[in-house]
Amino acid sequence: MKKFGTFRIAGQYISAEKGSFLNDTTYTASAAGLVEDRNDINRSRFWLASADLVLMKNVRLHGEYAFDVKINGKAKTNYDDLATVSLNYVF
Repeated sequence: MKKFGTFRIAGQYISAEKGSFLNDTTYTASAAGLVEDRNDINRSRFWLASADLVLMKNVRLHGEYAFDVKINGKAKTNYDDLATVSLNYVF
């Protein structure tokens, strides 16, 4: 991702259970992070749309939108949609 204007668009369905292995990630702001051991949630299911856009060499804008989030467990919180945006630099 070095060329200005390069982009990537993706969509996926995710079903995660407590204790499942998710790409060795420590990124806990995602909807998949809801099923970590510290939460009372046993399972989450959701659709995820993501996109990346190269703004300039080594600078990338990344966004994710999780929708139709369903959770099972003791937690009383219900999530409709979750979103995140980040600006990534490569040194």
